[in-house]
Amino acid sequence: MSKFVNEAKKRNWSIIRIEKEERVLDKILLSGLYDRGNLFIVEDYKSISKSDLKYLKEKVAKIDGVLVICSQGGNIPSSILKNFPKIKKIENFDYPKIVFQFLDSLYPSNSKNAILLFHQMLEREPEELIFHLVSSRLKDLYWVKTDPSTLPYPSWQVEKLERQASRFTQDNLRQLIEELALLDIEAKRSSLGLVYYLDLLLVKHLK
Repeated sequence: MSKFVNEAKKRNWSIIRIEKEERVLDKILLSGLYDRGNLFIVEDYKSISKSDLKYLKEKVAKIDGVLVICSQGGNIPSSILKNFPKIKKIENFDYPKIVFQFLDSLYPSNSKNAILLFHQMLEREPEELIFHLVSSRLKDLYWVKTDPSTLPYPSWQVEKLERQASRFTQDNLRQLIEELALLDIEAKRSSLGLVYYLDLLLVKHLK
């Protein structure tokens, strides 16, 4: 995945991530389907609705850029792939072990370890991808804290998230998610960069 992100950055493309809870079609249309130079990353193919598929089947050729569709586990079903007859490549990407070690380290009283793993990840993954992964994990922790029965994950993964979420209060997680969203905006306005603000966030909330 990092090679797509790095190449998009080299070309000065917009990187648009479509998370699990977002409607794919809405995000693409709001971002400008016909704009030049977009990298669309659909985090989970399960978020693609039937209406999304119908529209994308007709319009995907007009997207000037790259559309990447991801799976949270296993292969993307052929019922999804057949709607994209001009797919150029299907690749399997496995995140390195350190990615999961870092995401699992996100809990209070563990800032030193989390920051160490964060900077080790920066040696191989772009900061934007790390930010996205942190955001996704925190949202999953809040989800499992508030409504675990609706999480679309296998039971072992839900149980693992529940153990991590138990280290936070619901208010802690909500505040973290809100600050992370503000951090993204602030980093884009500042010359200090995303890494600086992520460091501050980890120190503040995981101390």
